[in-house]
Amino acid sequence: MHAKYELIHRTIHKNPFRTKYIAWLDIGLFRGLVPATATPSIPGGPPFRLDLPQNLGLDKIGYTEVYRRDSSLDLRQIISGNYVWVCGCFFIGHVDVVFRWVVEYMGAVEQMIGEHWMSTDQQVIYWIYNKGLHSTLIQTFVSENDNYNSWFYLGYLSRHEIGSRKPWVETNNEKDVFP
Repeated sequence: MHAKYELIHRTIHKNPFRTKYIAWLDIGLFRGLVPATATPSIPGGPPFRLDLPQNLGLDKIGYTEVYRRDSSLDLRQIISGNYVWVCGCFFIGHVDVVFRWVVEYMGAVEQMIGEHWMSTDQQVIYWIYNKGLHSTLIQTFVSENDNYNSWFYLGYLSRHEIGSRKPWVETNNEKDVFP
């Protein structure tokens, strides 16, 4: 789960597609859209593209907020209580912002290892923000619609079938920007 940040770092550095924006998408994000009969030779759905969420600030990285963040929690509490603030399965932003973010993230992982702690990327992000170890702003997006898995909201918001401008979700509930 931490290797994705190193991979994004390398991808931005090489930027083989010459893109201004980049997203990380866990392979299972859209698993609910694939019929049980899908196989490698029988595709599971229509082709799609990812678009920027409508209200994403250019200087921010977008994540889905899963639970409200409690800024009083320390590293030990975050890990032992398995607290989650944002979902790590999908994030999106301008390459410069994401590059800065992954450098901050990887530095925080090293610091946690130095303190003999480690957990999921979601707990690392929680701790980075609670400890103030960041300069990158996270903009969270929250689903208020029970039809969508709240963990995957931003991914579905960004997903569009080829030939359509309509996202898979109807609303863009921009939540907060966290300094």
